[in-house]
Amino acid sequence: MMARKNHAVDRHLGARVRFARIEKRISQGALGEQLGISFQQVQKYELGKDRISASQLMNIARILEKDISFFFEDITPEGETSGGIELADIVDRRKRSRASATYDVKIIRILHAIDDERVKLKLYNLMEAIVASKTPATPEVAPAAVAPAETAALVQ
Repeated sequence: MMARKNHAVDRHLGARVRFARIEKRISQGALGEQLGISFQQVQKYELGKDRISASQLMNIARILEKDISFFFEDITPEGETSGGIELADIVDRRKRSRASATYDVKIIRILHAIDDERVKLKLYNLMEAIVASKTPATPEVAPAAVAPAETAALVQ
């Protein structure tokens, strides 16, 4: 019997589960306990190695306080993920440095806390411009080094 290859949709759903779990600050063990499964099974779901049943996805959505549609965002009708980079690669710490992944999660939490959609759009446009210009980050400057007044000026 031939081994089943993980489907892009399974990996995407798993990445969305991981993203929401990290955002909610719940460990794999705690999520698994609430679902009645092991943390290893949660890992398999998050990596897309095991498929998540519809009923299990409903339970996960309830625990993580997400609408079921959240898990299917950015998937095309053909089952492919839209955009160039897969969310699975973004949240997979094994592929990147721990510090980089930690900043990514912190940025997501900060963005999530901003209620003004206009400010979020301006931040998004700023980040897109930085990526497009391939401007290297300056490692000497810590994120806390930017004064709040300067930050406000950046998004206006």
